[in-house]
Amino acid sequence: MHLRDDHLDELLKMIDLWDPDVFGGLTWARILERFKKQHGRGPTERTLRNQQRVKARFNQKKEELRTGNVPISKKPSSLTRAAEKIQRLENELKAIKAENERLFHRLVVWQKNATDFGMTKAQLERPLLVTKDTLHNRRDERI
Repeated sequence: MHLRDDHLDELLKMIDLWDPDVFGGLTWARILERFKKQHGRGPTERTLRNQQRVKARFNQKKEELRTGNVPISKKPSSLTRAAEKIQRLENELKAIKAENERLFHRLVVWQKNATDFGMTKAQLERPLLVTKDTLHNRRDERI
């Protein structure tokens, strides 16, 4: 099964809302089972593990469930404060989405240029060699 963006979003939401008291412990098999119930079919576990966003969210949720360190926000003292907080968070979300879109566009441009100049996918995905120089350059050159 080919995973579309809406499938990935649904999987991420499923992981975020995972309740071990209702669904049992968080496992790839259980996530796939729930996904298949909703869609009739689903990706393989290997496909999910190769999706970096899904894998990272899965590992983060696993750690939260294991340690019990689930981030809890304080409740606002009034409806006015709650409305202000909601507005602030909505504005923050809008800004983050715009930044994400800008970065995604930049990535597509880089990918197209790299392909046009003969770089392969393997070359693009080669891990960085971390040295003192690369760490120094990384601090100096913020994208």
